[in-house]
Amino acid sequence: MLFGGGIVSIFLFLFLISEWNYILFHRLLELFSVVVMCTIFIVAWNTRRLIDNDYLLFLGIGFLFVAVLESVHAAVYMGIGAVRSADAVNQLWMQARTLEAVALSMATLFLTRRIAPGRVFAGFGAATALGLLAIFKWPIFPVCFVEGRGLTLFARVLGLAGIGLLGAAIAAVLRHRDKFEPAVRNLIVMAITTAILSQVCFILYKLPTGYLNMAGHLLKLASIGMICEVFVVMGLSQPLNTVFLHLKRSEQDLRHKRDLLETRVAERTVELNRTIVELELRTVQLRKLAANLIQAEQSERRRLSQLLHDNLQQILVAVRIQLGIAKGRVSDSGVTTVLDRVEDLLSEAIDESRTLSAELSPRILYETGLAPALTWLGHQMEDKYGLKVGVRIESGVQPRDENVALVFFHSARELLFNIVKHARVGQASLALARERDRWLRLTVADEGIGYEPAAVAESIGLTSIRERVVYLGGQMEIRTAPGQGTRVELVLPMDLPETPAEAGRKTEDAVGGGMDPRRAMQRLKQD
Repeated sequence: MLFGGGIVSIFLFLFLISEWNYILFHRLLELFSVVVMCTIFIVAWNTRRLIDNDYLLFLGIGFLFVAVLESVHAAVYMGIGAVRSADAVNQLWMQARTLEAVALSMATLFLTRRIAPGRVFAGFGAATALGLLAIFKWPIFPVCFVEGRGLTLFARVLGLAGIGLLGAAIAAVLRHRDKFEPAVRNLIVMAITTAILSQVCFILYKLPTGYLNMAGHLLKLASIGMICEVFVVMGLSQPLNTVFLHLKRSEQDLRHKRDLLETRVAERTVELNRTIVELELRTVQLRKLAANLIQAEQSERRRLSQLLHDNLQQILVAVRIQLGIAKGRVSDSGVTTVLDRVEDLLSEAIDESRTLSAELSPRILYETGLAPALTWLGHQMEDKYGLKVGVRIESGVQPRDENVALVFFHSARELLFNIVKHARVGQASLALARERDRWLRLTVADEGIGYEPAAVAESIGLTSIRERVVYLGGQMEIRTAPGQGTRVELVLPMDLPETPAEAGRKTEDAVGGGMDPRRAMQRLKQD
């Protein structure tokens, strides 16, 4: 043991001092105890990142607050400060021993788990503060010692409870014997056993300066010294045997697991290659399916637009003409007024039909391209809804795939409608620009009321836009906050990938030719 000869010398020195001046003996012993307990905390705190469990850290924090109680105990014993209770020395001693027993018994809980140091500090700090307040502030802490009779019943019961906790600590250490180096385990058991003997001496003593009291103090110092040896010697001088004990025991397991992992990686490389090919094929298929759905939807829009233009509008115009002829033949003023109202309603229906036809399938989008269509859309929003839209389009920007243009146009119209309905603002901005070489970015923004994304469910319109953009290999981002407006950005490729069959052949050729699966996927994306 590191402290073997040193502790014997200290004990002999303190014993001789006690025979000469017991008060000086008590002061020196308490000073040694506080210094050793503070050393335990310092070592535990500075080695906390080197240990795979928090047994020593919890114990070190606990002993720090035991040292606080010991310091107050020593100060009261020396008559420093105003003390209301003559029994405060004994009350502080019982609190310190109880807190020490709690720390030793609970420390084994953290051999297999981590702690939050802040919470442990708070817990021990609160217990220490309440104990001090119960003695000096309120005071409500029971009497612990009566001159000539020794400890009170309360103090004896509290001491026995502390002995029970220390016994439980020994049992816990033995139950987790595999977590300790044998020398460390034996030293901890010896330290706790010595602490139990110290408690027994204090339970039995009757004279504050008697031999039992002196023995209890010396045994307490011996117990703390052995625990300090656990921390200093086993935690610093022999780190490979204590701090990194788990590395020794798991070294063979790690080697075995490494070999097993390498074998499994080798076996699953082929499966990974095949999975990458299948995933890429399904991605291309999904994008083509999304493109087909967009085409089908647009075809239906064109059909409905053509139906409105060629059939319903023509019928309404014919009815209005016939109504004008009939109105010229009627002389009754009352009937003429009714016919005028009917004619106005027919004109309004024709206008609405034309507007609906244009919105379903704007001819400008197919005849002149996306940029003029977005400019036209900005004018339409101002004419129809009073929303002034500032349109900024980078020159020469035109998707090579019609589906991309369709998604951009219909998404822009849906987002501008949302601004009209929800933003409570009269202005908005719309921008289309090139993003790198093969990508386009559409931005629709306003400075309206905004909203909290976490508190508002995404609308059907936004969900539909997001799904289409993602299906086509792009992304959608919404930036908004209450009172800070809303900004929606859509990024899509200028053209969609090739057919699934072509993509499959390229990927299979890459993987079959020995190319790394990641490089094969990158090649597919570049093509």
